[in-house]
Amino acid sequence: MQMKKFSPVVIIGGGIFLIIMFLQLIFLPLQSQILEMRMETAHLQAVEKTLRKFESQQENFEDFAELTRENLIELQKLLPEKSAQEEFTAEIYKAAEKNKIAVTFLQVGDLVAEENFQKQSVKIKLEGDFISVLNFLRDISDGERFAKLENITLENSEENFIICNAEFFIFALKID
Repeated sequence: MQMKKFSPVVIIGGGIFLIIMFLQLIFLPLQSQILEMRMETAHLQAVEKTLRKFESQQENFEDFAELTRENLIELQKLLPEKSAQEEFTAEIYKAAEKNKIAVTFLQVGDLVAEENFQKQSVKIKLEGDFISVLNFLRDISDGERFAKLENITLENSEENFIICNAEFFIFALKID
């Protein structure tokens, strides 16, 4: 007699257990996957909308791609993959010769790694007249290689010459 009373409890408990297991093992993971798919679909739709907008702004993708390649080549001249300090020091001596000033000291520092690039210090000491020193600094700043002038000091010298101490930083892409 007690067996009959126990059976409905077991059946109801087993049914509840099966429903909970179904929810935990099948229904909730499927709902999670459906939600992820909806989010990914929304993201892809947003990307597609952005591409359509971009496409409407750019009449010819081939021309745009070519222009982008050319810009990248120009930017790589400013920020090459390697430090290439030899080319920069050659540019310094070339600019000094052009402006008729003397480079009395040149020191290249170690490469310092930053987040996405590397930088390197180049310290120089120059002697020449004021206008020639200014023209030299302009030539280096306007040169092919991006160089940031950090520190500069000017001193008076004999015979109306100026002694210029300058520190440039040159940059290169960080290669991982």
